[in-house]
Amino acid sequence: MGPIVGVMVLSWRNFEFDGDVNAIRHVLYNCSASRPSIESETREETIEPGTETLSLAADPRSDGLVKSRTGDTTAKETYDNWYKAVYVPAEAEG
Repeated sequence: MGPIVGVMVLSWRNFEFDGDVNAIRHVLYNCSASRPSIESETREETIEPGTETLSLAADPRSDGLVKSRTGDTTAKETYDNWYKAVYVPAEAEG
């Protein structure tokens, strides 16, 4: 069987939303993305940035977790290092 064309598989994706006043950081686990659709426009006097749209899917990890995010109780060290390594939450003690 040949490769699947147009699908990109990522093990994780860290991101935050531009303009979020709380600067919440997110991570999605076990991601796959489709090939982006590229839109073009007629050239005019001013150049506007084009957009690309793609579909992103996240499948649960073996423990059922699909995403994590920072919040009010996130340690400063965890927040500051968010983009340096994939965040893996500590298992709940019990």
